[in-house]
Amino acid sequence: MLTVTAGCARPVDDPGAPLDSLRACPGAGSVIGVFVGTEPTADAGDGPTVQGVDAWALSVSGDVRRLTDDGVHTGAVIAPDARTVYQLRSSGRVLGESLESAGLVETHDLTTGRVTRLVELGGIVDLGVSADGRWLAAAHTVEERPGTGDDVNSITVVDLASPGATRTFPRAPDADTGLFSAVTAVALSPDGARLAYAQVIEIARGSVAHTLRIRDVATNADVVVHTADGTDFHADVEWSADGSTVVAAVRHQAVGDTVESPPRFRTVRHDVASGATTVWESYAQDVTPVAPDAGRLLGVVSAAGQGHPSRALVAWDRGGGPGRPLTIGRGAQGVSVATCSYR
Repeated sequence: MLTVTAGCARPVDDPGAPLDSLRACPGAGSVIGVFVGTEPTADAGDGPTVQGVDAWALSVSGDVRRLTDDGVHTGAVIAPDARTVYQLRSSGRVLGESLESAGLVETHDLTTGRVTRLVELGGIVDLGVSADGRWLAAAHTVEERPGTGDDVNSITVVDLASPGATRTFPRAPDADTGLFSAVTAVALSPDGARLAYAQVIEIARGSVAHTLRIRDVATNADVVVHTADGTDFHADVEWSADGSTVVAAVRHQAVGDTVESPPRFRTVRHDVASGATTVWESYAQDVTPVAPDAGRLLGVVSAAGQGHPSRALVAWDRGGGPGRPLTIGRGAQGVSVATCSYR
């Protein structure tokens, strides 16, 4: 099913439009990105209605095109050359009010439309691809421990030049085996030599810390570069295409906020060379760089106020405010833009 939807009526290259600085990639047609979108879908029989999720392609014109139509694709990232999408597939089983976490990574060739199985892993929650296109990282459940709440959650890296070749990393050295920890987001350095990831870690029974970390793939050395304040948490992690900066989107709660308060966001920027980490005001929970140094970010926001299912893209420069929104449809999340569109 190839549904095409116009993103907006105005030209997307108008100054301030979120895609105005991007261009089509050689050999990839007009596609520059991918995201997933949700809509209600009924479970088999008389089961509950849940939010089905499908992958959508984003064109440089602002149009979007549905890539899957089965309601079980819970995440996706696009290759640096914009010719391949790596998408997460759930079994479709309903657990509570949502789909079971994905257990399969698929390769979707955007030129031919062919979809193939890449790797099976348990409980995948996030993917990241290196800017050289060689490596794919998955944050997932490595070992289930039913009834204990102490599942082993870590990262597996797939060598895309040798499909099937994987390496699973042990969880962080300070993660107590008797306490909860989970990797919630992951990104790779451009050459795949380091991992940046968000980890929630139980430091004492009932007390957790949300940390942003960098792991050396060769030595397994693990460094915490930021710890979120209070109930704040790292919602997304990206590594700039030039290798200089790790960026994390933080969901922030201010003093006096309630469950009805509008969402607040911050961006953590970690300078890889100097080790300096700064925190900036931000505008979205799901972000992707659209400049080589990640000085400009693209994110997904509500298009019609808090709680409304329609979503839009906005872009902003470091230290600046958001530009004009581009509506892309219902329930969009997890946008990923190919580095070839801005390098």
